[in-house]
Amino acid sequence: MKSYTSTFIFIFILLLGITSCRNKPETPEHVAISNLDTNDQIVVGEEINSFIQSNPSKFDVLSSEEYSLAYEYLNSFLLTLIRTAEVERRSAFDWKVIILKDDSQTSAFTLPGGYIYLYTGLLKFLKNESELISVLAHEIYYADSDLAANAIFEVMDGNMLSDLSLRKDVGDISQELFNFRDLLFDELDIIKADNFSIDVICPFQYDANGLYSLMLEAGGSGSSSIDWFQVRPITTIRMNNLIERAAICGVDEATFNERYMEFLASLP
Repeated sequence: MKSYTSTFIFIFILLLGITSCRNKPETPEHVAISNLDTNDQIVVGEEINSFIQSNPSKFDVLSSEEYSLAYEYLNSFLLTLIRTAEVERRSAFDWKVIILKDDSQTSAFTLPGGYIYLYTGLLKFLKNESELISVLAHEIYYADSDLAANAIFEVMDGNMLSDLSLRKDVGDISQELFNFRDLLFDELDIIKADNFSIDVICPFQYDANGLYSLMLEAGGSGSSSIDWFQVRPITTIRMNNLIERAAICGVDEATFNERYMEFLASLP
C-alpha cells in the first residue's frame, strides 16, 4: 500500500496557508437541554463508542490497524481543523474519526465527546478533499456546541443517559443510535453548522465551496441522493447562505481530487 507520509506533511503545510479574508466567526452556541456538562459528554461519548466498537453486526467499524493509512489520512484533517480558533472544545474532547463499512449508507453522525462516524458510502460519494473537510468541519460543530448532546437526549431517556455517564451497562442501544443517526436537525442549527464549517476552513488554501458543490452533486434544493442531506436538508436559503459566506472567504481554490481518489482506493 502506498505511503502517505509525504502527503500528510504537505497537507499540514497547506492547511497552514492563511488567506487574507475572514468572516465574522460562527462560534458555537451552547444551549444545553440534556444537562450533560463537558465531562458527562466525554463519558457518554466513550461509552457509546465502546458499544459501537463491540457490536460489529450492527456497526461494522473498519479496523484502525488494517486500515491505518486511511485513518491517518482522515484524522490528519480532523486534528488540524480542531486547532482553529473557532473550536472551543479542541482540547477537552478526544476527537476521532471512525469509519463504518456500509456502502449503502451515505451518511455521517457525531457523538458527544468528539467521535465523528463516516460511512464508506458517504466517503465514496465525495469527490475531493474540499468536500471532505467541509463535511468534517460541519460535523465538528455538532460536538463543539451542545447539539450532539441535545440530540442524544431526544433519543435516550434521562435515566439511560445518567447510567451512561456513570459507566453503567444500559444493554442494547442500537435502535437509539440508529434513531440518533437519522434525527432531523433544525434548519437554523444546520445553517449555523454551515457557517462554522466555512469559518473553520477559511484560513486554509482549500475551496470554501466544498459543501455547496456537494449539495449540487446530491441534487440541489428540495432533493437529495445521499442520506446525510436527508437529516440536514438542502434548502434554497441554505444554499444561498453558503454562496455568500464562501464568497467572502475565497473560492476556486484547491480541491485535490486526485489525492482524494488515492485515499478512496485504500478503502475496502
